[in-house]
Amino acid sequence: MNSKSRPIIRVVSCFKMKIIQQNLLQWAKDSIVQAIKLGLDENVLTGILAKTRFTILSGLPSNGLWYGRALYSEPPEIQIYEQNMTTESLAYTQSQLSSKKVPQNIAAPLLSAIRLIPQGIFFELINQSGMDHELIGHIYNYQARLAYDEQAACETQIKLAEARGGIFKPHWKVIAALAPIILSYHKKDAFVPRES
Repeated sequence: MNSKSRPIIRVVSCFKMKIIQQNLLQWAKDSIVQAIKLGLDENVLTGILAKTRFTILSGLPSNGLWYGRALYSEPPEIQIYEQNMTTESLAYTQSQLSSKKVPQNIAAPLLSAIRLIPQGIFFELINQSGMDHELIGHIYNYQARLAYDEQAACETQIKLAEARGGIFKPHWKVIAALAPIILSYHKKDAFVPRES
């Protein structure tokens, strides 16, 4: 590079991104690593990682889903949509909050907080959190004979977000703070945040 040339900076937009198989496998591995750090049963966790099928569903979620679902089949399966709020515009996220009847006085600060997280980081962390919910909150808890309903899966998801650190720790703190609010509307009647 000569003295007059400047490095090329690419701006990546998540608006056109789609979740691919490689994403699912990386998020699953990261969920397992974090769960082991929290002291969950390593034998159960490694067994789950080895035998769980990870499937990409086309398009955007429907039927009130935002991310995907866990199937308690043999072998277990995690089905994740290739698109979600992290692959779409902020207007789409706003419409999803509206569809869940999130009052404007709550939705506006949530959207403001989301705007503080760079889009690529938002994509990675929210989808990681979704995998924590499905893989650890549902499948692991089921395999370990723990509560695995929506309440338990949401609590597990929040606990994992609170425990995450590294260079994205400030972003994880925002996600951990927002998750109980968002999930209480999204999983209405299935999740009630506990007082801390």
